[in-house]
Amino acid sequence: MKDIILEVLCSIMGLSAASGIYYEENRLYIVCDDSNYLYTYSIPKKQLDKNLLIDMSNQNERVPKKSKLDLESIFKYKDSLHLLGSMSTSSRTTNFQVALTSFDNAESFSTATLSEKIHSQLGINSKNLNIEGSFLHRDTLYLFNRGNGPEKNNGIILIKKDFLTPIKYIDIPLPEQETGCPAFTDAILVGEKIYFIAAIEQTGSTYEDGQIGDPSLGQ
Repeated sequence: MKDIILEVLCSIMGLSAASGIYYEENRLYIVCDDSNYLYTYSIPKKQLDKNLLIDMSNQNERVPKKSKLDLESIFKYKDSLHLLGSMSTSSRTTNFQVALTSFDNAESFSTATLSEKIHSQLGINSKNLNIEGSFLHRDTLYLFNRGNGPEKNNGIILIKKDFLTPIKYIDIPLPEQETGCPAFTDAILVGEKIYFIAAIEQTGSTYEDGQIGDPSLGQ
């Protein structure tokens, strides 16, 4: 384990907490787990814009825990951004596809059936399923499950695009630290290498929050 120093790229006002970020052409595309907006930040202009994905009775930011979509990851495939919920509860299976040419026409879809397949095929139940990162590479969807549930299922779920091939799971145990064991909080594919961030959270639940400490960056 090596210590690294990170430099601040920019400070963005108007966000609760970014749970997923995608960068392209001097823009940051951001989702927050308690917000119903897709945020776009122009680095040269230092300007934050937001587009509503779904209207929930006019409370679309700082949405209460029991109602929030829990959008945790964002990635680009072809000409669209894909925003995924954590699947940690039945109300967190709403996802969105947003064309980069038209943010006003977000298409929503559900991963409820997919989460049920993960439960049945992999034996990862709802108390241990918590998707924090994702991307599509070639013909496979990679889902990064955060191991902060009772069974500590920290690993990568592999799903073929045709959804016909049995789902696979690769367990990724991370090095134990003095304050606990870190678990995935996001991941990205750069070239042929996967980079991830992880953190220790003082909780044994995928639903309840705990104190965060000791973040890690890995490859």
